[in-house]
Amino acid sequence: MAQWIFCTGIQQMIINITEESKFTPDKINIEALDNIAYQCGAGNHILMGSRELLTRISETPGLERRTSALIRASCQRMTQQGALLNGSPWRLDIDASNTSRSIPHPHLFQNPDYCEKSQILTENPDDAATIVALAKTYIAHTLRGNRISIRHNNGGGSTIGRTLKSIMDSPSGCTICIVDSDRKHEGAATGGTAKAGQAAYKKVKQKWRANFHLINQRELENLIPHDLLQHCVDKYAPHLSDVTKAIQETNKFYVDYFCMKAGDSMCRLISSLISKRQLKRLSKATQCSGGPMPPIIPCGTCICDGQCRESPGFGTGLLGWAATEMESGAFTSNPDLWRDELTDLVRKVAFTGLATQPFRA
Repeated sequence: MAQWIFCTGIQQMIINITEESKFTPDKINIEALDNIAYQCGAGNHILMGSRELLTRISETPGLERRTSALIRASCQRMTQQGALLNGSPWRLDIDASNTSRSIPHPHLFQNPDYCEKSQILTENPDDAATIVALAKTYIAHTLRGNRISIRHNNGGGSTIGRTLKSIMDSPSGCTICIVDSDRKHEGAATGGTAKAGQAAYKKVKQKWRANFHLINQRELENLIPHDLLQHCVDKYAPHLSDVTKAIQETNKFYVDYFCMKAGDSMCRLISSLISKRQLKRLSKATQCSGGPMPPIIPCGTCICDGQCRESPGFGTGLLGWAATEMESGAFTSNPDLWRDELTDLVRKVAFTGLATQPFRA
């Protein structure tokens, strides 16, 4: 819940208490407010709500003086922060009256573990580092004045489903789980890791603190922004610079599903489509033949008419390069040039971890 916007009435990742709710100032609610305000004050979440509501809550008898001061400070930030409530892909709604059956009650947050920093769960550390670095870029570009506060929790590839279940079985803050589809071509079945992650997410009862994102492309590498990809290749593998430019000019149908680690060819993609009887997609695939990528010796088994093309592999270090370049400040990608699929993913992570600078109260 790295973005706690406290308004009476919350939806996810911005703690929001709805105006219609009536806050009950019992001991449990007071302790819950203390916990929430502390985490927001520490710069791990965002606390939001109407000025009238936050002012009224800040005057609740029994609150710690620090909590009252933090809520008043949040109230003063509403002019700048209020717009975040509009269009947020994920925020947390809280029913301050403790009567709703569909959204969390303040009583839940008497346990401080539910207020902890949000976390991102991916298959390996480089995935998480790259996505968070892109989220920082997105926030700096689109949500100025905010920052991201999120903890990495690496699932370890095929264990990601079990890891997500373990996290959800214990009190904790919000978690966004991101998994590659491992699809070999458009319309192909997802891989075992993705299926395990989806199955684990379906069983999560407290959906308010879990979000799941399946990358429909083969893997995250296939979504790397073109400007970032070219920069990394030019710096770390300059012998592939020209062919990288050619790849980016190739039909999206191929670019989304070729293996960026080991390299790939149109022959492989088309053979997969034929063997799966994906005949309707063959016309899209054959549009890639004769493109700017390097030609290879005709395989004689597909329908490229002797114009098969191949793309080299970038090895397993591509995401490591990307994360290093962005985190060091050596390169800043331009979010205006990102694909919609990447922007959608990055926005989810940004809002899951959205926070402000720590308060001084």
